[in-house]
Amino acid sequence: MAVQDFEGTRVDQISDGVFRISTPVPSIPGGCGPWSEVRDMKIVAAYTLPQTGPATRAAVDRFLAAPRLMRLGVTEPDGTPLVHPVWYTWEHDQFLLHIPAKSPKRVAIEAQPTVYFTVDDKGPGIFGVRGKARAAIDPDREGLRKILQDQWDRYVGGSDSEPRRVLMGMVETGELVLAILSPRYLASWGL
Repeated sequence: MAVQDFEGTRVDQISDGVFRISTPVPSIPGGCGPWSEVRDMKIVAAYTLPQTGPATRAAVDRFLAAPRLMRLGVTEPDGTPLVHPVWYTWEHDQFLLHIPAKSPKRVAIEAQPTVYFTVDDKGPGIFGVRGKARAAIDPDREGLRKILQDQWDRYVGGSDSEPRRVLMGMVETGELVLAILSPRYLASWGL
């Protein structure tokens, strides 16, 4: 049974809480890389809180569509862990992030593409999604430009401003790159 089928990405529920994601073409036009693959992603309960099991796929998608910060955990080449708050877009079962081209995050992702993340919130109650993903850098500036415009509108609002122009200028000069996280699993709590 196909759960979703859009723009070349097909998501099939293969068992309770396990989804097979088939992306025969890159989800970002002009992109290429390891995210153009078939992979399984599991949605599981993170804790035995007052929930009876893993959240539904719809609940996870609704939660991740809201403008919340992700805490991205990467490992530097020397083994030092780094955790950074980042804006993200949840699209086609992947997280899309903009990161500085010359940053510890990019160096860490290229050295060790396995990353961890959490997106959480409170009130009333505590709820969130965390997981493990494979990260890759995509050089597609046009895709990055669209993602960044959408993120700015979602997190800050659609108004034109000097900070927005500076950020968009960083795309044009190559100072920002697109990072794509393909989750191996999503663990949820309170959803």
